Amino acid sequence: METWLIMFGSDIFLLALFFVVGLWLKKSPPPRRPKRSLIANGYVQTKMATTNDDTWDFANRDYGRRLVRVATVAFPLVVLAMVPVLGRSEEVVAYWGSAVMVALIVAFLVPIVWTERALRATFTPEGTRRDARRKQDRRA
Repeated sequence: METWLIMFGSDIFLLALFFVVGLWLKKSPPPRRPKRSLIANGYVQTKMATTNDDTWDFANRDYGRRLVRVATVAFPLVVLAMVPVLGRSEEVVAYWGSAVMVALIVAFLVPIVWTERALRATFTPEGTRRDARRKQDRRA
């Protein structure tokens, strides 16, 4: 039972961390910094996300929104996934809880792909919004 509580608590803690980080990024994206590492503050520093401040803010807000959504959907799934191993041997609980944790980490990475697609759909490669570009074309 003790192992189950530790694994369940760890999985729920990871979900809570995703939720809090998602809220933080959604409400106030960190300032864009020069490239020093893959992740300095906030969203992954991809080429598209660091084009300008507008793309950086969009990427952080979009990723935060998606991360909150993933954490909200994953919470009942984690609870349902851990209930069947309640009362099983420590080894079974440890392996199952670890598998759930790996699935949560993958779920943490999937919104990055979705955000990159949203960036490419919303912005041109130069970093201007596609809808703003259309408005400028209409004026000319």
